[in-house]
Amino acid sequence: MFFKYRIKRLNLLDQWRMDKYHILFSIFVSLVFTAMILWVFPLFAHGNTIDGLIGMLCGLSINSWMTCVSRLYINTPMDVGNIIDLLEERKYKKNAQGDYELSVKKFLEFKPQCISIKEHDDALVLTGPYNILKNITKILKIKK
Repeated sequence: MFFKYRIKRLNLLDQWRMDKYHILFSIFVSLVFTAMILWVFPLFAHGNTIDGLIGMLCGLSINSWMTCVSRLYINTPMDVGNIIDLLEERKYKKNAQGDYELSVKKFLEFKPQCISIKEHDDALVLTGPYNILKNITKILKIKK
């Protein structure tokens, strides 16, 4: 039996609705580092400004690509208990809203770390960070 699934990243408007702090943080970091690269780096070395800007933009774009909020659609009939056990192995705990979140200190947590599980038609839908959902699919493929 094949494990059928599909991961879909949310569009920018939905990203903004679910995780506006991540987008604002990326903009703030890019502004601070751009100012640092343009005004502080030339004091110590010449010709590194373009390379620094390219490196900063590549790092921020990869971070955004890997941690953006996504949806995982599992079309294979599966018990929700298996997914809950898998999340609890990864130290996720159920909160008051019914989502699963990491049990870390309050200042280290952010909303898109939460994973919500819903049933939609014949599919099981998980919403959370892309890299965590991708790891879940890898583990579920191995268990099948």
